[in-house]
Amino acid sequence: MTVVEFKSSDDGAILRFVDGGIQSEGERDFIIELDARDFFGRARSSTFEVQSPADYFQRLAQYPRGWDNEEVWEDLDHNVRLTATSDKLGHVTFEVVLHGSHQHLLRYAWTCELGTLEMMARTLNELFGARASS
Repeated sequence: MTVVEFKSSDDGAILRFVDGGIQSEGERDFIIELDARDFFGRARSSTFEVQSPADYFQRLAQYPRGWDNEEVWEDLDHNVRLTATSDKLGHVTFEVVLHGSHQHLLRYAWTCELGTLEMMARTLNELFGARASS
């Protein structure tokens, strides 16, 4: 089982991607976990009919000075939603929303530096085997 972890530059919270295997051509199942000091959440997700998170992070890395609007990745079943915003100081904040069973959800602001997005995309590409490249 392949696991990829990224640590928040703000509070040390861990954003974790856990490989769930290939289900069919071009589709990969995975689990996203958020492990913060006071919270832990997990949601199952898939790349079925959506771009991979690796492609999403690669797209964000294309903006060396950040961007003005929200940039969103969400799976088809709405189990996971990542909404990225950036400021002009090079900080990126992801609103991570994980939906669980029985209408439970976790919403968390996870931060990183703009300059780390390219490395994150490359690392996720190893997990997803996506089209993202350096």
